[in-house]
Amino acid sequence: MRNPEGNDLSDEEEESWATFVDTDGVTVKVSGTQTYDAGKQIMHWVTIRDWGHRKTISRIACRFTDNKALQHLLTSHGFIVEHQYANWDKTSFEPSSPLVISVCRKV
Repeated sequence: MRNPEGNDLSDEEEESWATFVDTDGVTVKVSGTQTYDAGKQIMHWVTIRDWGHRKTISRIACRFTDNKALQHLLTSHGFIVEHQYANWDKTSFEPSSPLVISVCRKV
């Protein structure tokens, strides 16, 4: 899960994110926005890809669940949390970690 306490959840107006060269050799400018709905704990990202002669827009909504709510969801569905990590390399979890990797066992 993505940890809301370890991520920047501030709303951001459109800003430049990157550029890349597509398979036709065209440089594509990538920009986007982010808006966080705190009540639903959902981050909305809008990504804009600009080829100069056309633009595409894609939208992603991603849930950020705080660790307390995650623990409650898991235990209420019959899981015991055996370990929690901050990353896939098993770095120890801290409240400010950007991710919550939970290793669980069903009881």
